[in-house]
Amino acid sequence: MVTLCQANPSLPASDGRVVDVRAACSVLQAWSGTGGTGERSRGALLWRAFVERSRRPGTVL
Repeated sequence: MVTLCQANPSLPASDGRVVDVRAACSVLQAWSGTGGTGERSRGALLWRAFVERSRRPGTVL
């Protein structure tokens, strides 16, 4: 996911705006890979939000 994120630092939002996702890429790269909420697990929040939104009907990834 980090490689994909880094290869696409700007992505279109659902409303067509282009969003700079470089900060999210950095957080995911530093993520420990756990679901904890400590200092090293900040990427977990982004991952959960991504998965939640990707399950919505009509979502195109």
